[in-house]
Amino acid sequence: MEKRDVIIIGAGIAGMTAALYLKRFNVDVLMFEKGIPGGQLNNTRNLKNYPGFMETDGSILAQNIFKQVQEINVDYVNENVEEVIINDKKIVKTKTKEYECNQLIIATGRAPRVLKAKGENELLGHGVSYCAVCDGYFFQGKDVAVIGGSAAALENTLYLAKLVNKCYIICRKPFLKGEDMNIKEVESLPNVEIIYNSNVKEFVGNEVLTNIVLDVDGEERVIDVAGAFVSIGYEPNFTVNSDVELENENGYLKVSKNGETNIEGVFAIGDAINKDLYQLTTAVGEAAEAANYIKKKWYK
Repeated sequence: MEKRDVIIIGAGIAGMTAALYLKRFNVDVLMFEKGIPGGQLNNTRNLKNYPGFMETDGSILAQNIFKQVQEINVDYVNENVEEVIINDKKIVKTKTKEYECNQLIIATGRAPRVLKAKGENELLGHGVSYCAVCDGYFFQGKDVAVIGGSAAALENTLYLAKLVNKCYIICRKPFLKGEDMNIKEVESLPNVEIIYNSNVKEFVGNEVLTNIVLDVDGEERVIDVAGAFVSIGYEPNFTVNSDVELENENGYLKVSKNGETNIEGVFAIGDAINKDLYQLTTAVGEAAEAANYIKKKWYK
C-alpha cells in the first residue's frame, strides 16, 4: 500500500488550488480525478465574475490552473476513486491500487440534479441533456428548452440563445432567481420565452426528443423542441465507507472554518460542502484555508 501525506480527491478548482498550496508548502500531496481536470468549470462559458478577468472561458481557466499544478510536479492520478475507508486509518482505493494518507481532502464537487420526469432517462443523449455547453452546439438554429429558473438555468439560457432559433425557459415558480444582471439580460432576449408556474410532465419522442408536455397552472401545454437542458441544481458526488459518520446536510459535508470535518484530518472544500455561496472564488478560498491549516498543524 502506497503511503502519502495528503491525498486530494477531485481536481476541480478547489482540489487543484489545495494541491498548489500544499506543494508549495513542501507537503507530499497526491491528487485524484476521474474526469477532466477542472470538473464543472469546464462547462462554464462567458465567465465574467472571476476577479482579474473581464471575461474568460471556464475550460481555459481550468487548463491554466492544471498547467500550474503540473509545473510544480504535483503527483496526479487520472483514475476513479472507488472507495474511501475512514477508521483508524484513511485509505483510498482505486480499481488498481490502495493508498493510505495522513490527511484527506474531499474536493469531489457536485453533479447536475435529475428531474425524474417521464421519458427523461430514455431520451438522455437524444435531445435531453444536463450540459448546455457540452451539447448546445448540436441544436444550432433549432428550438430548445431550459428546465429551471435559477442561476444555472440563466447561464445556460444566455449561452444557448446565441446558438438556437428559440429558447423556452420552463420555470416552476412565478419568478426567476439569480444575479439581477443575468435576469434582466435573459428577459430582454427576443428569442427567449419564459413559461412561469410550469412543470415538465413528460419528454416525448421515439428515437429523439420532439416535444415536452407541461403542466402550466394546472393546464396542459405542449411545446415542440429538439433539445431540453435540465438545469435544476446539483447534488454532491461524495460517498464514503466510514466507521465514523461524516456530518452532512443533504449529502453536503459540514466543515469548520478551516475546512475540517467532524473527523480529525479529513477535510472538505468547494462544492462538496454545505454553504451559502457556491462560487469559484469561495472554492479557492476554502482550499487555501484548508491547505494552510494542514501545513501549520502537521507539517511545521
